[in-house]
Amino acid sequence: MGKFSKFVNWMDQRTGGRRILPLFTALPLEGKPSLRKTLIFLVIALTIFEGITGCFLSMSYSPGVSAAYPSVKYQMQETTAGHLLRSLHAYGAHLIAALLLLCLVERIQARGYRTPNEIKWVLGLLMGGILIIIATTGYLLPWDQYGYWGTKVRTSILGSVPLLGPILKSIALGGPEIGNLALTRFYALHALFLPSMLMAFFLLYLSTTLFLRSGKDEISGACCYWPEQAWRDALCGAGVFLALYVFSVCMPVQLGAVANPLETYPARPEWYFRWLFETLKYCPPPWEFIGSVLIPHLILLFLVLIPWIDNGARNHRKAVILVSLLLLAAVCGLSGLSVWQDVQSGHFKEVALWEVEPEPGFDSEKFYKKECQNCHGRDGSGYLETTPDFSSEDYWKSSPSEVRLLKAILEGVDDQNIPEDERMPAFASKLSPAQAKALLVDKIHWFKPGDRSGD
Repeated sequence: MGKFSKFVNWMDQRTGGRRILPLFTALPLEGKPSLRKTLIFLVIALTIFEGITGCFLSMSYSPGVSAAYPSVKYQMQETTAGHLLRSLHAYGAHLIAALLLLCLVERIQARGYRTPNEIKWVLGLLMGGILIIIATTGYLLPWDQYGYWGTKVRTSILGSVPLLGPILKSIALGGPEIGNLALTRFYALHALFLPSMLMAFFLLYLSTTLFLRSGKDEISGACCYWPEQAWRDALCGAGVFLALYVFSVCMPVQLGAVANPLETYPARPEWYFRWLFETLKYCPPPWEFIGSVLIPHLILLFLVLIPWIDNGARNHRKAVILVSLLLLAAVCGLSGLSVWQDVQSGHFKEVALWEVEPEPGFDSEKFYKKECQNCHGRDGSGYLETTPDFSSEDYWKSSPSEVRLLKAILEGVDDQNIPEDERMPAFASKLSPAQAKALLVDKIHWFKPGDRSGD
């Protein structure tokens, strides 16, 4: 007997590992092995992966209004593989949400909620909801404009709940507005409280699964998890993680501008809440609670009650399928409509301006002298009555956002109240967004009182 075998035997005598392992490898399957059954494995594997990457990211993160943004920037620019880790963590959360939706559809189609699986079904819904909340609470942590204004929108929806809304919003934020308390609470929820809840529910789900499947291996024709389903899980898992890695390398996530309550960012919810965002457009005050509370809770109630609605009668089965298809079509349709409207309105182009970086090496001085100086003057004060005075403190006190100035540079100012020969022309044909940002940062900001490096 080799040394390794002796070590395995020694461990087995003290841990009982050889008796525990067959509980999983010899676990009987519900039905035949298939690629559809890999969905749950992928959700579990990605959730573990999110926990691991989250632990590494937390090592250099500081949850505070003044420290959160610099710490995330440090992660991405200074730490080893920090940018890759953050991309993997962010895209992994989106992938889990997509897999959860596929799992839900697959389980309804396979009637995985039937007796005696009612408790498993409800536990699965609870764990899916917790995973979505974990992802949602993570968006505030970088303390950039996207996270700040997105959280502001979500907490406003929470506050619209009749009677309890303002109380729940105050508890979530730790006060009336998003600040240090909100950031630390969201961090605690994201990294500690919700993952602990998820682990507790998962252990309950696992014990329920083992209990319900015990003895099924004696059924004629029943298949075990190992190796029939295990190799499918391993193959699909390898493919998904490879795709996640390639996507993170080719399209790494970017850190937007630091959160600024004075500059309204065109926030949008995550793709899996787009349908709810679109629904709220049709629920003006004081009927917001219909879209924000009533409709989502009715959908959730239907999902929870599916095992008792589909009690074996054929008509009930058809009703569950029909309602599920209608809900899926409504969610996909409303989400698609929301995206299409944003494409038509130029929303995505505006968001790109918020994230653009100045082009290094662009000669802002030369361009300003050639194209801008005749109207704006050498000192930025402006020669025309309708030209903004960049050298005035009053102008900058009005807090014009950088994006508004970038849009003015690229698209021009088509104000009918200004004489046509005095209107700001569009420079999109002469400047890229990155060059326009360089002009704004290197030249126009120089006129701002107190920011003149040459003074």
